[in-house]
Amino acid sequence: MNTTTTSETWSSRGERWHADHQAFVDAWLELLAASEPPEDDDLMVRDFAASSLLRVPEVRGYIHLLGEPEREPLTWNAIDAYEILFQQIVYGGHPFIEPREYLRLIGSFAAYLGDIGIIPPREHAQLRAEWGVWSERLLQVWEGKGWYERDGTYVPPGEFRRPPLPAARRTRPRARLGPFRRRARSARRRC
Repeated sequence: MNTTTTSETWSSRGERWHADHQAFVDAWLELLAASEPPEDDDLMVRDFAASSLLRVPEVRGYIHLLGEPEREPLTWNAIDAYEILFQQIVYGGHPFIEPREYLRLIGSFAAYLGDIGIIPPREHAQLRAEWGVWSERLLQVWEGKGWYERDGTYVPPGEFRRPPLPAARRTRPRARLGPFRRRARSARRRC
């Protein structure tokens, strides 16, 4: 499912990733409809939750957060609840979906993918064990009650800071003025 050719662009690889998983989305939607018959907009909401989860491994290819391990894009290897919820879902939900229901649907689709063997067994077991805890923590973050680090450390509101950038090799600073200002300064001295 994760083969690439040299003529592929990142965009076409992402499109293929979603196309490769569409049959699983459709099967999950049917399974969910059998146990929870959909109401008016439920199908759209459920499809949005599935595509939100599918986007996590895709985004790995062009976003890497400082302090986080680099992970292979377009694969479910090393996926965990923190990556799904606190590196992707936290930044956007759907304005018409109740947050708890949105997280439940994403967790349900992740569980389905694990049950049928798409998400590897180790990651599947870890997701099942951690999903409830990290979902509750994300709901707290969305309510403005702080942040959680990957290790579970709670950071109260107002104290969350981005980690410092890695120290760059310092060189002798160049002149503080740009070339235009240097020329203007020297022209004033000549007058």
